[in-house]
Amino acid sequence: MNFYTKYVRPEKTYEKNSGKRITEMRGYVSAKDRITAIMDAGERLISSRAEMFDYQPGQEINLDDIPDPTMSKSYDPADASMQILELEQKLALAKEQSKMAEKPKEEQDPDDPEKKPEE
Repeated sequence: MNFYTKYVRPEKTYEKNSGKRITEMRGYVSAKDRITAIMDAGERLISSRAEMFDYQPGQEINLDDIPDPTMSKSYDPADASMQILELEQKLALAKEQSKMAEKPKEEQDPDDPEKKPEE
């Protein structure tokens, strides 16, 4: 009976490489190509995010030309919220009017008393 220890092991039989590839190489992208694609994507992401703002990176901004109502002594946040509500009402009214203007004449109600026959 043979007992194996960490010092006494059976002889290893190694597998010979036939040289034949069994993995599919189609669609393989090298590490260099993947890294350059990721770097290009990062640059495109940075530029697309920068386009969302009024000022581009590196562009000088003259803060003296931009009025800031919050810096005045008489600034009241309650007045600002009232102005926002008024603007939202005006926008809703403008959207409603533009929808009415886009509606064709055929879709309008023919029994409408405000509509006058054309002569």
